[in-house]
Amino acid sequence: MHAVGYIRYNKHLPPNSAMSRKDQQDRLVAFARNNGHTLRRFFIDVASEANAQGYTDLLNYLQGQAEEFLVLINDPSQLSMTLEGAVDAVLSVNGLGSNVVCTIDGLPDPIQALYRTMTSEGRNAAKRQQIIQAMQDKALRGEGLGKPPYGYSLGDQGKFEAVPHEGEVVRLIFRLYLEGSGLRTITRRLNESGHRTRRGRNWNMVTLRDMLRNRAYTGTYQGFGLRLPNNHPALVSSEDYRRVQDLMSSRKPLRRTGESEPFLLSGMLYCASCGNRMIGATRRQAWRTKDGRRKHGSYRYYQCQTRANQSQCRYHTKRAGELEESVKQYVTDAKGGSLEQREPAATGEGVSENGVSQRLYLKYLKQAADGSISLERLAALLRGREQLEDEWRHLLRQHVDRIDVAEDSFEIKLHPA
Repeated sequence: MHAVGYIRYNKHLPPNSAMSRKDQQDRLVAFARNNGHTLRRFFIDVASEANAQGYTDLLNYLQGQAEEFLVLINDPSQLSMTLEGAVDAVLSVNGLGSNVVCTIDGLPDPIQALYRTMTSEGRNAAKRQQIIQAMQDKALRGEGLGKPPYGYSLGDQGKFEAVPHEGEVVRLIFRLYLEGSGLRTITRRLNESGHRTRRGRNWNMVTLRDMLRNRAYTGTYQGFGLRLPNNHPALVSSEDYRRVQDLMSSRKPLRRTGESEPFLLSGMLYCASCGNRMIGATRRQAWRTKDGRRKHGSYRYYQCQTRANQSQCRYHTKRAGELEESVKQYVTDAKGGSLEQREPAATGEGVSENGVSQRLYLKYLKQAADGSISLERLAALLRGREQLEDEWRHLLRQHVDRIDVAEDSFEIKLHPA
């Protein structure tokens, strides 16, 4: 994979000392060579200079590239004079379609490294570091980490081995998509034909989308910033995989710029008809009035996940704004009017450079570090635009167990007092 290196160094250090310019360049070159990356060029800043022209040039370079790059660094704190600035730098690179990878401490994920820096490591830090190092060593050998994707199992050597009957389903999914079937059609066909997931459940569109994007089916291992081709048996050809990616890009609807608002009740709503979760959805429409003017509308609602992803269950929807306000009022009344929005200053919480309370900042960073939210989601949260709703979400989760939604009513089950 193509890579570039970024270095921020102290010009007063001796040339061959640790973290000097030469030392950092040597380590980046060695990392790229050992992991099969092609290192295109370096971008360099001097730590004592306020004008980080090298970093600016790096962003401009990435913005002009049509392909994904790895940005190799020896320490993510070099990206900025402050830790929060370093997080923003990682998110900026990610927003341009590339990824930052660290070369030190056996911790290639920069967000994990920055989160560890911002929090106490504790007495078990050395043990955690050993585990991380062992995981990276496994990745270097192309051995599977965690649960193998559908179609594979872990063999005696720790690498992916094909599961014949699952492999047939994987090839069927890719073939149907290349023949022109959409995700909804493929989902319905798999479920109606009796095919089930590894856990014996119905297929859904989200799972199929993720499978079609998974390069592991071409025999390529990816992990810890590494990409190892021909590491295990391929279930689909590289050519078919590339054609699927091109087709998915061409089918992707054009979206308006700007961040979409989060759905306050995500994870708490259930369909009263089938018992499955309800998910938030946004629908945008355009129309012309009688006098010829063009108007646009945006509608937010919750719908049954079984209906949306599996084409089953009766279709239940609820307008998001109405339901959210009703739930807020119900819970507030049930708790004797004790629920109130909290401002950071009122609770004694510090505020980050982004205007987000330190408690929420660390919470979001931890979620990104452990993989529970994406970097795109982290970027939206740290802009501070979603902090108020996140406070409500935090309060509601303290009190609400679940909300069952029927056609004309809903039932809220609160946690025991």
